[in-house]
Amino acid sequence: MAETARVRKAWSLTHPDSINPSTAWASTPARAKAQYCADLDGYRPFGEIVRSLRCRRDPARDKIIPPRHPLAGQLAPRLLGMIVHAYGGTGDDAGWRGHYYTDLDDTDMQALVYHTIFEPSSPIRDGYRYYTLTSLGRRIAAGEQPQYPHETTRTAARARTPEVRS
Repeated sequence: MAETARVRKAWSLTHPDSINPSTAWASTPARAKAQYCADLDGYRPFGEIVRSLRCRRDPARDKIIPPRHPLAGQLAPRLLGMIVHAYGGTGDDAGWRGHYYTDLDDTDMQALVYHTIFEPSSPIRDGYRYYTLTSLGRRIAAGEQPQYPHETTRTAARARTPEVRS
């Protein structure tokens, strides 16, 4: 079954003390408010801010995240990591980059160039060179983006936290 594109919902947040609304991308209004409050760095007590904050859906600012590219499942995790790193990671600002800098002897990069995921983009300097993501590489990296980078599920959080047994 083919995967479909995912929508990262946009929320417009307005506080009585601010002139312009802020935008947060979250699955629910409560998570959008929590994200807004986390960005304030202790401006006011959390409860006071949440009570006065207005949150409305802003579908015009939604972000469409493409489905996972079929090649992504066939790539070794280290190669997929190189592609995502070159794309700029997996946060809200992903996609800002588009290059990777490594030495000429990097066999992983040579394999990615061979498969047209990267292309050499600069002259060789001291045995190193920049490689640029091709459109295929950008599509693969875009499909690896989480729907909501600021949100984690309880299951994922437990998986990252080692269990302490006494």
